[in-house]
Amino acid sequence: MQEKQLQLVNFEQAKKLKSEEIGFDWVCKTHFRKGWNELNGVPFICDGCPYRNCEECIPAPTVALALKWFRDVKGYYTSVNYGCANVYCFDFKKINDIGEVVYESDEGEIYTTYEEAESALLDALLEYCKKEGK
Repeated sequence: MQEKQLQLVNFEQAKKLKSEEIGFDWVCKTHFRKGWNELNGVPFICDGCPYRNCEECIPAPTVALALKWFRDVKGYYTSVNYGCANVYCFDFKKINDIGEVVYESDEGEIYTTYEEAESALLDALLEYCKKEGK
């Protein structure tokens, strides 16, 4: 990842986001292409090309956009927290329509960078939603 750029999801995260269990459906300019990206894992810019909405393309949002989608669409509230000794951790909560916390993640591992913690947070949300069928 280059400096001053938001981190894109990796190929496995993109596949899980697009799955029927999760259902990520926001438009993205970057995509993975089935078959081709399974070999190299590098997304491509797909702005106005004929592959934008095809079944072969898998949206590759930034991790931040994927987490925003979880908040706006699924109702999960997430945070990456900075701790002492230059480490990061994360947590997430599911809140129902009347403001009650219906799920709160356990204390997780610690990470040396914000980006590692943010990506691990997305992985944890994907696994939780798959397990819960939501």
